[in-house]
Amino acid sequence: MADMKEDPLLTPESTPNKPSSKNENSESLMFFFLGNTSLLAFNIIINAIDIYAKKTNRSDMASLLNRSYNIPNALMALFLCIFKPTNYKISLISALASLTFIMCFLPIFLIIHLNANAFLYLTLVVIGLTGIVSSLLFSSIFSFASQFGPISSAMASSGCGCCGVIASVLRIITKAAAVTDRANLYSTCAYFFISAGIIFLTLVFFLFKMQKPEIRLKMIPASKSEKVAIFNRETLVVIKSIWVSWLSVFANFLITLSIFPGYVANTRATKQIGDWTSVIVVTIFCVFDWVGRAGPGLFIWPPRKFAWIPIVLRFLSYPIFIVSIQHKFKAEPWWTFGWMIPFALSNGYFGTVQMIYGSNPDELTLEQRKFAGFLMSFAVNAGILCAMGLTFLLPTPPKFN
Repeated sequence: MADMKEDPLLTPESTPNKPSSKNENSESLMFFFLGNTSLLAFNIIINAIDIYAKKTNRSDMASLLNRSYNIPNALMALFLCIFKPTNYKISLISALASLTFIMCFLPIFLIIHLNANAFLYLTLVVIGLTGIVSSLLFSSIFSFASQFGPISSAMASSGCGCCGVIASVLRIITKAAAVTDRANLYSTCAYFFISAGIIFLTLVFFLFKMQKPEIRLKMIPASKSEKVAIFNRETLVVIKSIWVSWLSVFANFLITLSIFPGYVANTRATKQIGDWTSVIVVTIFCVFDWVGRAGPGLFIWPPRKFAWIPIVLRFLSYPIFIVSIQHKFKAEPWWTFGWMIPFALSNGYFGTVQMIYGSNPDELTLEQRKFAGFLMSFAVNAGILCAMGLTFLLPTPPKFN
Protein backbone atom coordinates (compact mmCIF):
# COMPACT_ATOMS: atom_id res chain seq x y z
CA MET A 1 0.00 0.00 0.00
CA ALA A 2 2.85 2.36 0.79
CA ASP A 3 4.36 1.68 -2.62
CA MET A 4 1.08 2.55 -4.28
CA LYS A 5 0.85 5.91 -2.50
CA GLU A 6 4.35 6.82 -3.59
CA ASP A 7 3.85 5.81 -7.21
CA PRO A 8 3.85 9.06 -9.25
CA LEU A 9 1.64 7.42 -11.85
CA LEU A 10 -1.20 7.43 -9.33
CA THR A 11 -0.99 11.07 -8.26
CA PRO A 12 -3.78 13.50 -9.22
CA GLU A 13 -1.33 15.54 -11.28
CA SER A 14 -0.77 12.60 -13.60
CA THR A 15 -4.46 12.18 -14.45
CA PRO A 16 -5.43 15.49 -16.08
CA ASN A 17 -8.36 13.94 -17.92
CA LYS A 18 -10.23 13.32 -14.66
CA PRO A 19 -11.48 16.63 -13.24
CA SER A 20 -11.71 16.76 -9.47
CA SER A 21 -15.32 16.17 -8.42
CA LYS A 22 -14.75 18.39 -5.39
CA ASN A 23 -13.63 21.34 -7.51
CA GLU A 24 -16.34 20.63 -10.06
CA ASN A 25 -19.12 20.74 -7.47
CA SER A 26 -17.73 23.87 -5.79
CA GLU A 27 -17.70 25.82 -9.05
CA SER A 28 -21.05 24.59 -10.40
CA LEU A 29 -22.86 27.70 -9.12
CA MET A 30 -20.50 29.91 -11.10
CA PHE A 31 -21.30 28.02 -14.30
CA PHE A 32 -25.02 28.18 -13.53
CA PHE A 33 -24.88 31.99 -13.37
CA LEU A 34 -22.65 32.24 -16.43
CA GLY A 35 -24.98 29.98 -18.40
CA ASN A 36 -27.89 32.13 -17.27
CA THR A 37 -26.36 35.29 -18.77
CA SER A 38 -25.32 33.61 -22.04
CA LEU A 39 -28.93 33.37 -23.27
CA LEU A 40 -30.57 36.01 -21.07
CA ALA A 41 -30.50 38.69 -23.77
CA PHE A 42 -32.30 36.45 -26.27
CA ASN A 43 -34.96 35.43 -23.77
CA ILE A 44 -35.50 39.01 -22.62
CA ILE A 45 -36.01 40.06 -26.25
CA ILE A 46 -38.44 37.29 -27.25
CA ASN A 47 -40.52 37.81 -24.10
CA ALA A 48 -41.11 41.40 -25.26
CA ILE A 49 -42.58 40.40 -28.64
CA ASP A 50 -45.90 42.02 -27.71
CA ILE A 51 -44.41 45.50 -27.15
CA TYR A 52 -42.31 45.35 -30.33
CA ALA A 53 -45.28 44.22 -32.43
CA LYS A 54 -47.36 47.10 -31.06
CA LYS A 55 -44.57 49.66 -31.48
CA THR A 56 -43.88 48.72 -35.13
CA ASN A 57 -47.39 47.56 -36.07
CA ARG A 58 -45.87 44.45 -37.67
CA SER A 59 -47.25 40.93 -37.30
CA ASP A 60 -43.91 39.30 -38.18
CA MET A 61 -41.87 40.83 -35.35
CA ALA A 62 -41.29 37.46 -33.66
CA SER A 63 -39.57 36.11 -36.77
CA LEU A 64 -37.60 39.34 -37.31
CA LEU A 65 -36.33 39.39 -33.72
CA ASN A 66 -35.47 35.70 -33.93
CA ARG A 67 -33.47 36.06 -37.16
CA SER A 68 -31.74 39.33 -36.26
CA TYR A 69 -30.34 37.72 -33.10
CA ASN A 70 -29.63 34.17 -34.23
CA ILE A 71 -28.05 34.68 -37.66
CA PRO A 72 -25.17 36.88 -36.35
CA ASN A 73 -24.99 34.60 -33.31
CA ALA A 74 -24.45 31.49 -35.45
CA LEU A 75 -21.93 33.16 -37.77
CA MET A 76 -19.93 34.30 -34.74
CA ALA A 77 -19.92 30.72 -33.44
CA LEU A 78 -18.40 29.53 -36.74
CA PHE A 79 -15.74 32.24 -36.47
CA LEU A 80 -14.94 31.10 -32.92
CA CYS A 81 -14.43 27.50 -34.06
CA ILE A 82 -11.73 28.69 -36.48
CA PHE A 83 -10.20 31.40 -34.29
CA LYS A 84 -10.69 29.94 -30.84
CA PRO A 85 -10.31 32.31 -27.84
CA THR A 86 -7.27 31.18 -25.88
CA ASN A 87 -7.84 33.27 -22.76
CA TYR A 88 -11.14 32.66 -20.96
CA LYS A 89 -10.53 35.59 -18.64
CA ILE A 90 -10.51 38.09 -21.52
CA SER A 91 -13.36 36.51 -23.49
CA LEU A 92 -15.73 36.11 -20.52
CA ILE A 93 -15.10 39.50 -18.91
CA SER A 94 -15.27 41.41 -22.20
CA ALA A 95 -18.46 39.58 -23.24
CA LEU A 96 -20.24 40.20 -19.92
CA ALA A 97 -19.23 43.88 -19.84
CA SER A 98 -20.22 44.45 -23.48
CA LEU A 99 -23.56 42.70 -23.06
CA THR A 100 -24.38 44.84 -20.01
CA PHE A 101 -23.67 48.00 -22.02
CA ILE A 102 -25.50 46.93 -25.19
CA MET A 103 -28.67 45.84 -23.37
CA CYS A 104 -29.11 49.37 -22.02
CA PHE A 105 -29.79 50.68 -25.55
CA LEU A 106 -32.98 48.64 -26.07
CA PRO A 107 -35.04 50.52 -23.44
CA ILE A 108 -33.59 53.85 -24.59
CA PHE A 109 -34.95 53.24 -28.10
CA LEU A 110 -38.39 52.59 -26.59
CA ILE A 111 -38.67 55.94 -24.82
CA ILE A 112 -37.02 58.37 -27.25
CA HIS A 113 -39.07 59.69 -30.16
CA LEU A 114 -38.23 57.69 -33.30
CA ASN A 115 -40.31 56.96 -36.36
CA ALA A 116 -41.35 53.35 -36.83
CA ASN A 117 -38.66 52.50 -39.40
CA ALA A 118 -35.81 54.09 -37.44
CA PHE A 119 -36.96 52.30 -34.29
CA LEU A 120 -37.19 48.98 -36.12
CA TYR A 121 -33.76 49.09 -37.77
CA LEU A 122 -31.90 50.48 -34.75
CA THR A 123 -33.47 47.80 -32.58
CA LEU A 124 -32.58 45.01 -35.02
CA VAL A 125 -28.96 46.22 -35.25
CA VAL A 126 -28.58 46.25 -31.46
CA ILE A 127 -30.21 42.83 -31.20
CA GLY A 128 -27.72 41.56 -33.80
CA LEU A 129 -24.87 42.88 -31.64
CA THR A 130 -26.27 41.08 -28.60
CA GLY A 131 -26.31 37.89 -30.69
CA ILE A 132 -22.61 38.28 -31.56
CA VAL A 133 -21.52 38.98 -27.98
CA SER A 134 -23.77 36.24 -26.57
CA SER A 135 -22.17 33.75 -28.97
CA LEU A 136 -18.70 34.61 -27.61
CA LEU A 137 -20.04 34.23 -24.07
CA PHE A 138 -21.87 30.95 -24.76
CA SER A 139 -18.92 29.31 -26.56
CA SER A 140 -16.41 30.40 -23.93
CA ILE A 141 -18.60 29.16 -21.07
CA PHE A 142 -19.06 25.63 -22.43
CA SER A 143 -15.42 25.32 -23.45
CA PHE A 144 -14.36 26.55 -19.99
CA ALA A 145 -16.86 24.21 -18.27
CA SER A 146 -15.37 21.23 -20.12
CA GLN A 147 -12.20 21.77 -18.04
CA PHE A 148 -14.17 20.99 -14.86
CA GLY A 149 -16.29 18.05 -16.02
CA PRO A 150 -19.89 17.04 -16.83
CA ILE A 151 -21.49 18.56 -13.70
CA SER A 152 -20.24 22.01 -14.67
CA SER A 153 -21.52 21.57 -18.23
CA ALA A 154 -24.91 20.46 -16.89
CA MET A 155 -25.10 23.47 -14.56
CA ALA A 156 -24.19 25.85 -17.40
CA SER A 157 -26.99 24.34 -19.50
CA SER A 158 -29.40 24.58 -16.56
CA GLY A 159 -28.50 28.26 -16.28
CA CYS A 160 -29.33 28.66 -19.98
CA GLY A 161 -32.82 27.39 -19.17
CA CYS A 162 -33.21 29.41 -15.99
CA CYS A 163 -32.73 32.70 -17.85
CA GLY A 164 -35.90 31.97 -19.82
CA VAL A 165 -37.88 31.60 -16.60
CA ILE A 166 -36.37 34.81 -15.21
CA ALA A 167 -37.25 36.67 -18.40
CA SER A 168 -40.82 35.30 -18.39
CA VAL A 169 -41.43 36.16 -14.73
CA LEU A 170 -40.03 39.68 -15.20
CA ARG A 171 -42.18 40.21 -18.30
CA ILE A 172 -45.37 38.97 -16.62
CA ILE A 173 -44.78 41.24 -13.61
CA THR A 174 -43.93 44.33 -15.65
CA LYS A 175 -46.80 43.77 -18.10
CA ALA A 176 -49.36 43.04 -15.38
CA ALA A 177 -48.29 46.15 -13.44
CA ALA A 178 -49.03 48.41 -16.42
CA VAL A 179 -52.60 49.68 -16.73
CA THR A 180 -52.14 51.92 -19.79
CA ASP A 181 -50.07 51.59 -22.97
CA ARG A 182 -47.74 54.33 -21.74
CA ALA A 183 -47.28 52.57 -18.42
CA ASN A 184 -46.57 49.34 -20.32
CA LEU A 185 -43.85 51.17 -22.27
CA TYR A 186 -42.10 52.38 -19.12
CA SER A 187 -42.48 49.05 -17.34
CA THR A 188 -40.88 47.38 -20.37
CA CYS A 189 -37.95 49.81 -20.09
CA ALA A 190 -37.53 48.76 -16.46
CA TYR A 191 -37.66 45.13 -17.63
CA PHE A 192 -34.67 45.69 -19.95
CA PHE A 193 -32.67 47.67 -17.38
CA ILE A 194 -33.19 44.92 -14.78
CA SER A 195 -31.80 42.36 -17.23
CA ALA A 196 -28.72 44.54 -17.78
CA GLY A 197 -28.32 44.69 -14.00
CA ILE A 198 -28.45 40.88 -13.75
CA ILE A 199 -25.66 40.56 -16.32
CA PHE A 200 -23.58 43.17 -14.48
CA LEU A 201 -23.99 41.36 -11.14
CA THR A 202 -22.90 38.12 -12.83
CA LEU A 203 -19.77 39.91 -14.02
CA VAL A 204 -19.02 41.03 -10.45
CA PHE A 205 -19.60 37.49 -9.14
CA PHE A 206 -17.30 36.05 -11.81
CA LEU A 207 -14.54 38.54 -10.96
CA PHE A 208 -14.84 37.44 -7.33
CA LYS A 209 -14.72 33.71 -8.18
CA MET A 210 -11.78 34.28 -10.50
CA GLN A 211 -9.56 34.99 -7.50
CA LYS A 212 -9.58 31.28 -6.61
CA PRO A 213 -6.33 29.60 -7.77
CA GLU A 214 -8.06 26.50 -9.18
CA ILE A 215 -10.13 28.71 -11.50
CA ARG A 216 -7.28 31.04 -12.45
CA LEU A 217 -5.07 28.12 -13.47
CA LYS A 218 -7.66 26.80 -15.94
CA MET A 219 -7.84 30.24 -17.58
CA ILE A 220 -4.17 30.22 -18.52
CA PRO A 221 -3.79 29.91 -22.32
CA ALA A 222 -2.35 26.61 -23.47
CA SER A 223 1.15 26.54 -24.93
CA LYS A 224 1.37 26.21 -28.70
CA SER A 225 2.34 22.56 -28.37
CA GLU A 226 -0.87 21.82 -26.42
CA LYS A 227 -3.38 23.64 -28.60
CA VAL A 228 -5.65 21.75 -30.96
CA ALA A 229 -5.48 23.46 -34.35
CA ILE A 230 -8.53 23.52 -36.58
CA PHE A 231 -6.81 21.74 -39.50
CA ASN A 232 -4.77 18.75 -38.30
CA ARG A 233 -5.03 15.12 -37.22
CA GLU A 234 -6.10 16.12 -33.68
CA THR A 235 -9.21 17.71 -35.17
CA LEU A 236 -10.17 14.40 -36.78
CA VAL A 237 -9.73 12.65 -33.43
CA VAL A 238 -12.15 15.09 -31.78
CA ILE A 239 -14.68 14.90 -34.61
CA LYS A 240 -14.60 11.09 -34.61
CA SER A 241 -15.37 11.14 -30.90
CA ILE A 242 -18.25 13.64 -30.93
CA TRP A 243 -19.87 13.55 -34.38
CA VAL A 244 -23.05 11.76 -33.25
CA SER A 245 -23.51 14.20 -30.36
CA TRP A 246 -22.73 17.12 -32.69
CA LEU A 247 -25.38 16.10 -35.22
CA SER A 248 -27.88 15.44 -32.43
CA VAL A 249 -27.41 18.90 -30.93
CA PHE A 250 -27.59 20.43 -34.42
CA ALA A 251 -30.90 18.65 -35.13
CA ASN A 252 -32.30 19.50 -31.70
CA PHE A 253 -31.89 23.24 -32.16
CA LEU A 254 -32.86 23.12 -35.83
CA ILE A 255 -36.22 21.72 -34.76
CA THR A 256 -36.69 24.05 -31.79
CA LEU A 257 -35.71 27.39 -33.31
CA SER A 258 -37.56 26.85 -36.59
CA ILE A 259 -40.78 26.45 -34.59
CA PHE A 260 -40.12 28.64 -31.54
CA PRO A 261 -40.57 31.55 -31.03
CA GLY A 262 -41.39 32.85 -34.53
CA TYR A 263 -43.84 30.26 -35.87
CA VAL A 264 -45.75 29.62 -32.64
CA ALA A 265 -46.06 33.39 -32.11
CA ASN A 266 -48.89 33.05 -34.65
CA THR A 267 -50.95 31.00 -32.20
CA ARG A 268 -54.56 32.09 -32.53
CA ALA A 269 -55.58 34.33 -29.64
CA THR A 270 -58.98 34.42 -27.97
CA LYS A 271 -60.73 37.57 -26.80
CA GLN A 272 -60.19 36.55 -23.20
CA ILE A 273 -56.41 36.13 -23.58
CA GLY A 274 -55.71 38.84 -26.16
CA ASP A 275 -52.08 39.96 -26.51
CA TRP A 276 -51.08 37.79 -23.57
CA THR A 277 -51.06 34.79 -25.95
CA SER A 278 -47.44 35.22 -27.07
CA VAL A 279 -46.36 35.85 -23.47
CA ILE A 280 -48.03 32.59 -22.35
CA VAL A 281 -46.51 30.56 -25.20
CA VAL A 282 -43.00 31.85 -24.43
CA THR A 283 -43.48 31.38 -20.67
CA ILE A 284 -44.60 27.75 -21.02
CA PHE A 285 -41.59 27.00 -23.19
CA CYS A 286 -39.12 28.75 -20.88
CA VAL A 287 -40.39 27.06 -17.71
CA PHE A 288 -40.41 23.51 -19.09
CA ASP A 289 -37.19 24.00 -21.04
CA TRP A 290 -35.51 24.88 -17.74
CA VAL A 291 -37.04 21.83 -16.05
CA GLY A 292 -35.61 19.73 -18.88
CA ARG A 293 -32.16 21.34 -18.67
CA ALA A 294 -32.05 20.81 -14.90
CA GLY A 295 -32.73 17.07 -15.29
CA PRO A 296 -29.22 15.99 -16.39
CA GLY A 297 -27.83 17.51 -13.19
CA LEU A 298 -29.73 14.71 -11.37
CA PHE A 299 -29.48 11.82 -13.86
CA ILE A 300 -28.34 11.32 -17.45
CA TRP A 301 -30.35 9.04 -19.74
CA PRO A 302 -30.21 7.40 -22.23
CA PRO A 303 -26.65 6.06 -22.58
CA ARG A 304 -24.41 7.87 -25.05
CA LYS A 305 -24.90 5.16 -27.69
CA PHE A 306 -28.68 5.73 -27.84
CA ALA A 307 -28.98 9.43 -26.94
CA TRP A 308 -29.66 10.43 -30.56
CA ILE A 309 -32.97 8.51 -30.74
CA PRO A 310 -35.17 10.93 -28.67
CA ILE A 311 -33.90 13.86 -30.73
CA VAL A 312 -34.87 12.16 -34.00
CA LEU A 313 -38.36 11.63 -32.55
CA ARG A 314 -38.62 15.41 -32.01
CA PHE A 315 -39.10 15.81 -35.79
CA LEU A 316 -42.72 14.82 -35.07
CA SER A 317 -43.08 18.36 -33.69
CA TYR A 318 -43.44 19.70 -37.24
CA PRO A 319 -46.78 18.07 -38.13
CA ILE A 320 -48.08 18.64 -34.60
CA PHE A 321 -47.47 22.40 -34.63
CA ILE A 322 -48.21 22.99 -38.31
CA VAL A 323 -51.76 21.63 -37.99
CA SER A 324 -52.06 23.65 -34.80
CA ILE A 325 -50.86 27.00 -36.14
CA GLN A 326 -52.74 26.50 -39.41
CA HIS A 327 -55.87 26.41 -37.23
CA LYS A 328 -57.02 22.93 -38.21
CA PHE A 329 -58.36 22.47 -34.68
CA LYS A 330 -60.94 24.48 -32.79
CA ALA A 331 -59.00 23.91 -29.58
CA GLU A 332 -56.58 26.77 -30.16
CA PRO A 333 -54.69 28.21 -28.32
CA TRP A 334 -54.95 25.34 -25.82
CA TRP A 335 -53.59 22.76 -28.28
CA THR A 336 -50.41 24.81 -28.74
CA PHE A 337 -50.13 25.53 -25.01
CA GLY A 338 -50.39 21.79 -24.26
CA TRP A 339 -47.92 20.55 -26.88
CA MET A 340 -45.44 23.24 -25.89
CA ILE A 341 -44.78 21.32 -22.64
CA PRO A 342 -43.26 18.10 -24.12
CA PHE A 343 -41.65 20.18 -26.87
CA ALA A 344 -39.80 22.32 -24.30
CA LEU A 345 -38.98 19.43 -21.94
CA SER A 346 -37.42 17.36 -24.71
CA ASN A 347 -35.45 20.33 -26.03
CA GLY A 348 -33.98 21.12 -22.64
CA TYR A 349 -33.29 17.60 -21.42
CA PHE A 350 -32.06 15.73 -24.48
CA GLY A 351 -30.18 18.74 -25.87
CA THR A 352 -28.30 19.06 -22.57
CA VAL A 353 -27.55 15.33 -22.40
CA GLN A 354 -25.92 15.46 -25.82
CA MET A 355 -24.03 18.67 -24.96
CA ILE A 356 -22.56 16.85 -21.95
CA TYR A 357 -21.66 13.75 -23.97
CA GLY A 358 -20.09 15.85 -26.72
CA SER A 359 -18.15 18.23 -24.46
CA ASN A 360 -16.72 15.66 -22.04
CA PRO A 361 -15.70 12.43 -23.82
CA ASP A 362 -13.47 10.33 -21.56
CA GLU A 363 -11.17 9.42 -24.45
CA LEU A 364 -10.13 13.05 -25.12
CA THR A 365 -7.41 15.10 -23.41
CA LEU A 366 -8.24 18.39 -21.68
CA GLU A 367 -7.08 20.44 -24.68
CA GLN A 368 -9.14 18.26 -27.02
CA ARG A 369 -12.14 18.80 -24.73
CA LYS A 370 -11.70 22.56 -25.05
CA PHE A 371 -11.94 22.20 -28.81
CA ALA A 372 -14.87 19.79 -28.45
CA GLY A 373 -16.60 22.40 -26.28
CA PHE A 374 -16.30 25.02 -29.04
CA LEU A 375 -17.49 22.53 -31.67
CA MET A 376 -20.53 21.57 -29.56
CA SER A 377 -21.46 25.21 -28.97
CA PHE A 378 -21.16 25.72 -32.72
CA ALA A 379 -23.53 22.76 -33.24
CA VAL A 380 -26.16 24.75 -31.33
CA ASN A 381 -25.62 27.81 -33.50
CA ALA A 382 -25.34 25.87 -36.76
CA GLY A 383 -28.71 24.31 -35.98
CA ILE A 384 -30.13 27.73 -35.21
CA LEU A 385 -28.70 29.23 -38.43
CA CYS A 386 -30.30 26.50 -40.55
CA ALA A 387 -33.50 26.91 -38.55
CA MET A 388 -33.63 30.57 -39.62
CA GLY A 389 -33.65 29.43 -43.25
CA LEU A 390 -36.27 26.81 -42.51
CA THR A 391 -38.61 29.45 -41.07
CA PHE A 392 -39.11 30.78 -44.61
CA LEU A 393 -40.38 27.36 -45.75
CA LEU A 394 -43.02 26.84 -43.06
CA PRO A 395 -46.58 27.52 -44.26
CA THR A 396 -47.91 31.02 -43.66
CA PRO A 397 -50.58 31.00 -40.94
CA PRO A 398 -54.06 32.35 -41.75
CA LYS A 399 -54.75 35.93 -40.66
CA PHE A 400 -57.14 35.36 -37.75
CA ASN A 401 -55.41 37.34 -35.00
